[in-house]
Amino acid sequence: MKLRPVTEALDRAISKVGRKEFDRLTLHRNPQEWAVDVGHALDSLRNLQSSDVNTDYDDSWVALFYLLWYQPGQINVAYTAIRSMIDSRDAGQILLGDGGKLHVFDLGCGALAMQFAVTVAVAISLENEQCITEIRTDSYDTNKPLVTLGKKLWQQFKIEVSKDPEIAPLSEAIKKVRPRSSTSKNIFVGGNVSAESWISAIHSVYPNTWPDLKETIDQIKERTDPDAEFFTSHSMRENLLRLISPPTDTRRRHPKSTIALRWSSHFPEITRFRKEIYSEISRLPGDFRFNGRDIIWYLDRMVTWSCQDPRFLIYTRDR
Repeated sequence: MKLRPVTEALDRAISKVGRKEFDRLTLHRNPQEWAVDVGHALDSLRNLQSSDVNTDYDDSWVALFYLLWYQPGQINVAYTAIRSMIDSRDAGQILLGDGGKLHVFDLGCGALAMQFAVTVAVAISLENEQCITEIRTDSYDTNKPLVTLGKKLWQQFKIEVSKDPEIAPLSEAIKKVRPRSSTSKNIFVGGNVSAESWISAIHSVYPNTWPDLKETIDQIKERTDPDAEFFTSHSMRENLLRLISPPTDTRRRHPKSTIALRWSSHFPEITRFRKEIYSEISRLPGDFRFNGRDIIWYLDRMVTWSCQDPRFLIYTRDR
């Protein structure tokens, strides 16, 4: 399956969902008013990499610009982790068992990047004639605006994918996904896991969040012995990854913590929308500096699949 039509479908989906959300947030407000909110959102997102704690981005504006900048890179990071796990397996299979079922527990899910990445990986496996019958995703994040946007993006992505016969395997993979997402950890409670199971935390590990993440991971492991675990972070927080899931004798660790991202391309529709916002703000009086920084210029940059300096911790369990 070619990357180009996948990129185009995601580009259209993010730009359409983003424009609708922007229109909702700016309704009955003048540019001078909403431009301040845009600046604060961009400043908050910039702090995601530089702060010792996760930015309090439980805010609709921050969620919107997270979607319009970080989402492609987060999907790429998640897919790279999955693909690296598959390549490390002797059989080169996405699933090792015969049941064809997968259950993913995703912590700090954001806008559901792991769900998107799993679906693309499954589509490629289906194209290679591997048997996959069902993918359950249980996704948890405390950020309600971001989870809500992720769910809207998933629905729009399904529409965009269905329009393109070139990515028919992706449409087939989407039909097999049984997604659940919540801002409550109760989503992980109850039921037995008979499918192959994965645990993931994609760029959600911070000094003030890792103890809670570890506790939740330990609770999930009381129900299932995961076949794969995927944890990622920015390079400055790499030391926290092993804290949430220390190595054991029963799991094999991927030898590399630095892995080249699998995809590279740009997103013209998202970039165009961001530049439109930048153009409107740049005509307003004032410099819109936040914490002494001129951060509005970030809107004038090209959106790509890239993610700055990610680190990976991947475990696998051979059946």
